[in-house]
Amino acid sequence: MNHSKNGRGFTLIELGVAIAAVAVLATAVIATRGFIASSRVGASVQMVQTLQRAARAYSERKHNSLSFEDVCVENLIGEGLLSPGVASPWDTTPQVFPAPGNEEIIITFRVPDRPTEDDCTNALKKMGDVQTVPGTNIVRLLTR
Repeated sequence: MNHSKNGRGFTLIELGVAIAAVAVLATAVIATRGFIASSRVGASVQMVQTLQRAARAYSERKHNSLSFEDVCVENLIGEGLLSPGVASPWDTTPQVFPAPGNEEIIITFRVPDRPTEDDCTNALKKMGDVQTVPGTNIVRLLTR
């Protein structure tokens, strides 16, 4: 049997190396996505903590810590308790407002998708009553 090699095609070794390289790259991309998502969830927790501290300081300044009446992002910025341009890790503006009765605050922010909404909800549970607004990807936290 005469087999001539005319230089066309790839050897099994070359194909194996190419498949292995693609697998390594795919794994790196998937791992990076998970890392980025978890770091954004952590940043959203920090954002909520910053908003809580600012709202408490505002309440103390304006109402002797008795009420969260008229707490909002604009007033927190106006009092110098919050930096202008505050944004969630997904570049959306969070909202802060008093809950009915003015004894608690509600902090809301939008996330990009349902899995991120679930991750944020789980991360924020220690800080207060966390809810989501169905179909909107909005996380809502009731806290003091």
